[in-house]
Amino acid sequence: MTVFYTALMALVPDAECIFIDNKIGGAVATGLGEEVLKTVGSFLVVELMRQGKSPQEACEAAVKRIVSSNSQKNKFQVAYIAMNKNGDVGSYSIE
Repeated sequence: MTVFYTALMALVPDAECIFIDNKIGGAVATGLGEEVLKTVGSFLVVELMRQGKSPQEACEAAVKRIVSSNSQKNKFQVAYIAMNKNGDVGSYSIE
């Protein structure tokens, strides 16, 4: 299992967060890094794929989790891209 997060000590306006599990697949996020990190979004996408969701369904669920818990959702952007070990892909963003 490989985990890689890039973040700064200050605001993270456009950080990439990558999570890869060699048995399941991987996901990457971009956008407002604080929102991605609050929900451990890339990890969430991979865990949802582990539970049987497609990469597309997992990306949509991760974005919906951020949107449902944030009243400022129209003031920032978050997007996910995921691929499972079979090569199926999915992506989703706030806008």
